[in-house]
Amino acid sequence: MADIKKSLNSKQIIFLLFILLIPILFAIGASAVEGWAQVFDDSFISYRYAKNLAMGHGLVWNVGEAPTEGYTNILLVLFLAPFIKAGVDPLFVTRIASYLSALLMSAILYWTARKRFHASALGAGIIASLLLFLSQTRHLCLVGLETVIYALFLLASFVVGIEFLSSKTSKHSVVFSILIILTMLLRPEAALLYVAALLVYLIVARTESNLEVKPLFWGMVCILGLGLGYLLWKWFYFGSLLPNPFYIKAGTGGSFVKTSGAESVIGFYKEKWIYLLLLYPAWRICKRDQSASGKVGEISLILGGFFAGLYSLLFLHTDTL
Repeated sequence: MADIKKSLNSKQIIFLLFILLIPILFAIGASAVEGWAQVFDDSFISYRYAKNLAMGHGLVWNVGEAPTEGYTNILLVLFLAPFIKAGVDPLFVTRIASYLSALLMSAILYWTARKRFHASALGAGIIASLLLFLSQTRHLCLVGLETVIYALFLLASFVVGIEFLSSKTSKHSVVFSILIILTMLLRPEAALLYVAALLVYLIVARTESNLEVKPLFWGMVCILGLGLGYLLWKWFYFGSLLPNPFYIKAGTGGSFVKTSGAESVIGFYKEKWIYLLLLYPAWRICKRDQSASGKVGEISLILGGFFAGLYSLLFLHTDTL
């Protein structure tokens, strides 16, 4: 029986390589050849800040002027500065980093399906490959912005957040908090995932009548310590806590719901309607499954639902241009 199982696993691996991996590589290669010459103006805003930083002028838009925060992805700016200093094209570096991020996201999905939900190698491979088959993924890898890199950090934070909510340990709370801070340095709205996790933590703790304060305490120490330190630096360096794009995209005046924001949110859910249909049966399956994987699945759905809801509210108030 062991030999048969081993043989089946080998066949599954070969099947994955030839049926999944090769078409993915062809699709990625074809999209790269087709779209490599195209450029996206917004990405060069970050590159300009990274160039001025690399040349020793600081985080400024124009050399000789006061520092300005005309970006929302300081981690990308800091990451690119040494490459620019070495004479490497930042668009090329960001594209390569985006492709690697997409591959790492697929690896995380494969690991989660195998280890957390006990999927077969074939099933986990199909789940992991879906991300790479999406045309949006291949397009966003070429844009040159932090989008795909941010998605990787966000997914890693989500997975560790599930571990924290399932185990309720201080270690997972601290790692989750640090990952959230790093993800926020790519896009500030990643803070919504931490808010969603706190809400889910309180719900789970109330359901199980087991509220562990210590993990929350150490997680908040990391968030507040690192977050406040960063905000203080921003205040003294820029003289402001909010980046310039905030005033353009969100601002403070007018109604809460922005027209373009509402169109973006509605359009997104129209495009992803199939996932909404799958939520209820997935919920029912997780509710019936009393094993560890069933509880993890239930927590994942709750956390994902809260996060998607908060994100939607944010974008309703955002002029998505």
